[in-house]
Amino acid sequence: MRTHSKILDSFDVVQQIISAHSSISRFHVLDVPTPPLLQERVQSNCVDQSAMGEALELKRHYGMSFWDAYFVAARQQTVHLDELFRAALMHDTSGSRLRAVDPQILPALRQLEDDVTPGKMLAISSLVELRNGEIRHIPMLDLHYAASSTNLRMTISAVNALRPRSRGFLLQSGKSYHYYGFELLSSEELVAFLASAILLGPIIDRRWVAHQLIEGACALRIGSGHGYENLPFVVAELS
Repeated sequence: MRTHSKILDSFDVVQQIISAHSSISRFHVLDVPTPPLLQERVQSNCVDQSAMGEALELKRHYGMSFWDAYFVAARQQTVHLDELFRAALMHDTSGSRLRAVDPQILPALRQLEDDVTPGKMLAISSLVELRNGEIRHIPMLDLHYAASSTNLRMTISAVNALRPRSRGFLLQSGKSYHYYGFELLSSEELVAFLASAILLGPIIDRRWVAHQLIEGACALRIGSGHGYENLPFVVAELS
């Protein structure tokens, strides 16, 4: 592990990874909308308010994901279960929002955030196209543990156990951490990588992994938005 005297942010990381592969002909970005709250996904009478309060307390106290906490708190709920499970399974398909980007514009990558509409944020897709027409993926992970010195050590150990021994960056994303690797993966290798990551929940965000597997590609925010005023920044370089 190595730290940096100059703080690198998410745009710097993307530039370094894309620039490290002269075989990449195009990479992709997308605008991600703010995900709706439970109350916005189902009618209010479908939500057990006492369970909601308990779930929020479990989430705050134990750092659980909201849905894990709600399913624990609402285990006695006997009505409107179908609506709740459909809400939990909701997936925002992002493929139609992908924008192909030529590596030549990397020096001006930050300017792409100027085109993002209010209520959305700029994200990078794992999907890259090679000059020979093949598809590869940048290894990515969204971590769940809250950012802290103790959790940073735990997170680094978890990522080291998952990834091939190759260069990578760990970024503080605001509440938790993001990981980017340099060694490009095939689609099959990406599935195996993400499936293994599920086994390390709750350190890894299992719901994020599930959505990436459904999508067939990963995405992480590189811009601000969704309540995040600052860009993700590098806290450790892994090698």
